[in-house]
Amino acid sequence: MSVINQTHKRYLKDDDGNVYWPMTSVDSVIGLTKLLPVVATDKQDGLMSAADKQKIDNLKEYEAATDTTEGLLSASDKQKLDSINAEPVDAIRIKDSVTGTIFKISISNGAVSVIKDDVNG
Repeated sequence: MSVINQTHKRYLKDDDGNVYWPMTSVDSVIGLTKLLPVVATDKQDGLMSAADKQKIDNLKEYEAATDTTEGLLSASDKQKLDSINAEPVDAIRIKDSVTGTIFKISISNGAVSVIKDDVNG
């Protein structure tokens, strides 16, 4: 397939000198279809191979997951996603890399507070 890297803009003028561009379609331009890429089918290569077109046509369609019904992800994963707090958060839980102790970092009236989290026991 050849590629043409030139653009020629043509316009018309009426008797008063007003410029206008005629409207047309692909079908009315002789020879243009030879320059356009072929759309692939499941039997004919085009912009992609026929084999790839078959793969795309056979992709499974998924429903949206809910907290009780599986879809693109499991219902339990959907529950986990739904439980994530959107920013801003009130506190951040962080683990001490040496002791493994969990701390909560929060800010109140501009003051940073670091306290041991209750899950430490």
